[in-house]
This record gives sequence, structure tokens and C-alpha cells, in this order.
Amino acid sequence: MQLVVRRSALRMWLFAILGVPFIIFGIDTLGGRRLTTRITDLIYPGENTVPPAIETHELAWAWAFLVAGGIFTVWALKELIAPRRVVTGDWRGVSIGLAGPFWPATRVPWSLIDDIRSGTAGDGESDFPVLVFDLRDRGDLPERPWGARWVDRDRLAVASRDWDHSAQRVAVQLRQLAGEVLVGESPVNALEATPFLGP
Repeated sequence: MQLVVRRSALRMWLFAILGVPFIIFGIDTLGGRRLTTRITDLIYPGENTVPPAIETHELAWAWAFLVAGGIFTVWALKELIAPRRVVTGDWRGVSIGLAGPFWPATRVPWSLIDDIRSGTAGDGESDFPVLVFDLRDRGDLPERPWGARWVDRDRLAVASRDWDHSAQRVAVQLRQLAGEVLVGESPVNALEATPFLGP
């Protein structure tokens, strides 16, 4: 059995759309504010027939918006076309992308995992779902994990708000997988992929 969790396609599509205004603003500013001037003229007819001169700091902001919007949109489209695995569970353990978006996933062997469950965490403004790992030892896990945080010395909470399945369902599947592995299931059978239950 194998469990694979990826980012939600809907969220990635929304992220890609959010990058478009940054790109439009950057191109419009570098191109002489033609679009902005037309929109202003529709709102205030005849008051802004000649766009004001573009200053140096505005050019810097335009390039910053263009580059940031481009990177944001390209990254989101890449995740739509070839989504990265955020969590993978198999007979060897659980692999999580804790090192960052451009680094390989970190594998946590079953021997280090005491319990897996879903929960919630807060960032001061709102609560969001997390997948919680109670570990016997941190091992080589990063001190500042990407997309996760250490709640206690050996308790790791991984943010799951942009996953294609709920943290509760992932926790159930991982516990089931751990039970099958720990009762002596062979690696060959453990690697056979099974359908994942809905979110």
C-alpha cells in the first residue's frame, strides 16, 4: 500500500490567477501606463489625457511586480501540471517536504513515529488544519521545517490547508498503513498502491 498526497489543484489555479494582476501592472507601467490611463479616463473623462512621467522608483516597482508575478504564476502552473508530493507514505515510513520547495522530501521511518493524528493550529489571525506527528526522536529533521512547526520537542505539526485531501483522512490512512507495515507485511505488498479515500 502507498499513500500519496499532493497540493489541491483548485488552490494552485487560484494562486496562478492571483499572479496575473502583478504581471499586468508591471507591463502597463513599463509600457507607459496606457491601460491605467484608459481606465482613469473612463472614471474621470477628460481629466487625465496625458499620463504623468514615470519616475525611477516607479520603474523599480514595476520590475519587482513583473518578476514576482511571473515567478508566482509559473510556480503555480508548474504545480498544476506536475504537482509535487507533499506527503508520501509507504512501507519505509512517511516522506514530507520539510526542507523547502526545491529540496527532496525528508523521510521519517516508522520506527521514529509514535502517533499520527489531525489537529488545528493558529497563526494569530486564523486557525488551519494540520497533520500532527508524535515522534520518539527528531533524528535528522530540520530545526525550522518548511510548511510545518515544532509544537513540542518531538511533536511536529504540518500545515495541510492546501492539500488535495483532508488532514483527518490522511491521518487515518497513515495509521492504517503503519498498522499493516508493523504487523509484518512484506515490502512488495506494502508498495502496492491502493485507492485513496475521498477528502
